[in-house]
This record gives sequence, C-alpha cells and structure tokens, in this order.
Amino acid sequence: MKRLNEPSRCQSSTCAKNRKENGNYLPQVWQPDPQTRRLRRLTHRRAALCADRTAIKNRIHATLAMNLIQAPVQDLFSTKGLQWLRHCTTDPELDADLRAALASDLRLLDAVQAELDALDHQLAALAYPIPQVKLLMTLPGVDYPTALALLAAWGTVERFNSQAQAASYLGLSPAHVKATNTATTAQSSRMCRTATRTPVGCSSRPLNMPTDTQARWACSSGAWLTRKAATWPW
Repeated sequence: MKRLNEPSRCQSSTCAKNRKENGNYLPQVWQPDPQTRRLRRLTHRRAALCADRTAIKNRIHATLAMNLIQAPVQDLFSTKGLQWLRHCTTDPELDADLRAALASDLRLLDAVQAELDALDHQLAALAYPIPQVKLLMTLPGVDYPTALALLAAWGTVERFNSQAQAASYLGLSPAHVKATNTATTAQSSRMCRTATRTPVGCSSRPLNMPTDTQARWACSSGAWLTRKAATWPW
C-alpha cells in the first residue's frame, strides 16, 4: 500500500519534464560581492557589540534595583553617573559582593565600549567615500553605522525591480489586508528593522526626538527611501 506521505510520482515526472523543456534552467539567487559581504560582517559585529553593551547596562540597573539603591543622577551612564558607579565599587558601606559585581560590569562595559570605538573608526573610514551614506545621513537620527547597515542589507539596487520593492526589502512598505483591515510588512532582518524603525537606539550620535516625531519618522522613512532608491549612482 502506498504511504500518504510518499511524494507523488506524477509530480516528480512533471517537474523533470519542465526542467527538461527549460534547459535545466533555475532562477539564479543574487550573491553579494566581497565588499558587500565584508560590510555585512562589520555591521553585524557592531550590532552584536551594541547588544552586549545594552545587556551590561541592564544588568547594572538590575543590580542596583535588587539592592534598593537609587542613583543620584537621571542618566546612570553619563559622566557623573559613571563616576558615581565607580565610587560605589569602593564604598565600604555597600556589600562586598555588590561592589565586586559592579566593578566587574564596569570593566566589561569599558572593554565593549573600546571595541565599539575601534570598530566605529573603521566604519567611518569605509563610509567617507560612499555618497549613498551621506544621502542616508540626511534622515534624522541616521549616522554612518546605520547608513552602512542599510547599504549592506541592500547590496546593489539593480537587483530590485522597482523602488517599492527596494523599500519593502527593508520591511518599510506596509501592505493593506482588506480581510482584517490591517497593514502588514515583509519580514526583513532584525538589524534592518531596528535600524530603520528606531533611529535613536541605532544611531551613534545623540538625538532628542519626541515620541510623536519618532512615529512620523517611522512612517515616512519607507516613502523617503522609496523615492531615493532609484536615483542613487550605484
């Protein structure tokens, strides 16, 4: 008796016939060039280092909260905040394990920040001669690391059939679903979604942007990139 999960011989023969008629041709998948692959490696590494830095900062916040210690400054990782944290590592009134944990996390934070600074210097040298980076930096909150991340995800614009397809590749072109009356976007890489929708968190330069302005930026960034994608001299 034939099993239900066995592939149909009819379907297999049909696929073989189609391949024979088309000369065994299969659509080719776009492959990034060596420069794009290198740019992707560097931007992915920077995203990983930023995630490590955020995890360390969250752990420091959690350590202080568990011990009911309130920082005297609003920004714990500003210059004054870091001075206060380093003072806590030598405060004899605090628990020895707490002081050791804070000192360890501060050393890790300094090490990760040093690696980020070195990588940013390397990315800045790569971004300087690229005109598309300067164009992307005209968006509020977009610095050269974010611009390079977008260019690394795109690769070359010639592989897209339209401007909307290039923006949709980054998950910035919502499609309206009539059945549910909702808007959906294509799933892009996590780094691209973060870089295009939360410019404050990804940019290496500070940006004071109200919440409503961030929402307008997220809605308009897809349209802006759609207009500009086809005009870039790749």
